[in-house]
Amino acid sequence: MSYRVTSYEALQTNLSAAGTTLMLCRANIGRIGLSEEQKADTLWRIERQMAELEGMRLEMTRPATHKRSAPTTRKPHLRSMD
Repeated sequence: MSYRVTSYEALQTNLSAAGTTLMLCRANIGRIGLSEEQKADTLWRIERQMAELEGMRLEMTRPATHKRSAPTTRKPHLRSMD
């Protein structure tokens, strides 16, 4: 099984799964007894994931930087002038 996202459908499936996971994590977050260290670790993880999402958003909203170059044309050979 490949974990690379190679199509729009795969991207949407992964984003949907991530959204579902986030909703499940958030559902009872207030009822979970977390130590200060656990809270700090969880906040660090959340911030990292938010940065990844922001990176994806920026990548999708900025203009493409890799444009296809024009096809290469061959110059005709020079003719001798005898």
